[in-house]
Amino acid sequence: MPKPPRKGCVANDDAFEHECGYGMEGADGEFDEDQNCGDGLGGDDDWLEGGVGDSDTEQLSGFGVPSTGHDGVGVSSVRDTFDLSDYESLSDNDNPKRRGYKVSWRKTHRACLKAIDRIRGSLAESYSLLPKYCTTLLASNPGSIVKLHAPLAIVDDTYGTFNRVFICLIAYKNGFLEGCRKIVGLDGCHTKTSAIGGIILLAIGQDGNNGIYPIVYFVVEAENKESWLWFLNELRDALCIDDPHKWTFMSDRQKAEGNSYTQTDFAHYMEVVKNYSKEAYDWLCKIPPITWSRHGLDPIVKSDDITNNWTKSFNSLIGESRSLPIVEMLEDVRKRLMQKLFERHEATNAQASVLMPRVESIVSRRRREARSARVFRSRHYEYQIRGNDLVDNVTKMDAKTCTCRVWDISGIPCCHALAVLTYTRGTIEELCDMAFHKSTY
Repeated sequence: MPKPPRKGCVANDDAFEHECGYGMEGADGEFDEDQNCGDGLGGDDDWLEGGVGDSDTEQLSGFGVPSTGHDGVGVSSVRDTFDLSDYESLSDNDNPKRRGYKVSWRKTHRACLKAIDRIRGSLAESYSLLPKYCTTLLASNPGSIVKLHAPLAIVDDTYGTFNRVFICLIAYKNGFLEGCRKIVGLDGCHTKTSAIGGIILLAIGQDGNNGIYPIVYFVVEAENKESWLWFLNELRDALCIDDPHKWTFMSDRQKAEGNSYTQTDFAHYMEVVKNYSKEAYDWLCKIPPITWSRHGLDPIVKSDDITNNWTKSFNSLIGESRSLPIVEMLEDVRKRLMQKLFERHEATNAQASVLMPRVESIVSRRRREARSARVFRSRHYEYQIRGNDLVDNVTKMDAKTCTCRVWDISGIPCCHALAVLTYTRGTIEELCDMAFHKSTY
């Protein structure tokens, strides 16, 4: 038995359009000429899958200004010509074959857009609410940074076309600066409003459990050099970055096979690449290793991550929000982040361990590697360790360094340090960087 339709939705394809026109057919099967909505979409050549064919006009609409994505596709006109309350679900007997009409994908898609518009509100009209939303956001979050860029019109001094909006909530900012390492992942994702478009640019940090931590989010008209520069300048001012050398920024370009922690290992694997492909070797040599290899990472950051895959997790978190109108999207993103951080806070308080769960897992794995290592004491805090690979490494416990550089870069003790810890019967908490402690989180 078919499920009953939800309130405010059309039950099936039978309720859409008649073959000989564009009017809507009600449950009684009679064609109503007064409900004709006109052919506002043009021919089939004007459409591409998921959006409008002319990409030059796919821009964000202004405050109250209809989208110019296609001639005749004004969201306000759609709302005026479509009333879902007039249509009921059709029985199984009212199918296209019995009625003698058919429904194309293009017509069905257009009707679905009308239904979505009725449920969620106009995409274009949503932009007119942005100034009020930004004001409310600042009033309820004192100290936050919310910047709306929409050039003023010359004639009536009112808001013109929307360009971009930058949001940095004070709670996220303080939490990042006080409890996270100075590593920022940068990424962008498309909004799912195909008729209008837009890009969400993100700056994501890593918390003590190596989880994603939102810092700022930014909606722009397009992803280009100008929008990225504007975003990075605002991010620099928001986080008060005065010395960029103490920070690490990760973007898509950092995705490379640079897993070597030491210069020696790096040189060895580069020779392997050279023997395999001279062209690939020459290309890698043009890129500074500090931007893509672990051995070039600054130990002050305490992170050995060389990809920005964790920023993709944030894109997945806000996946459903990206299809909403602009104000509803921003508010839904804020609520999702608020809920996620609260759940993590509660889960952390419930655990008894001093270290974060993921750090505990890493330590447990490295402890197993350290079981067969041999420890030779040199000085009070200095040891020489021979691992399973028969390679000797020198570990200085007081300086929290090891010649393998895993401890230096990641901030989590390597297997050599853990072998010394077992030898001296010390505690693991004093060896891990404070960024991974529950108290910091």
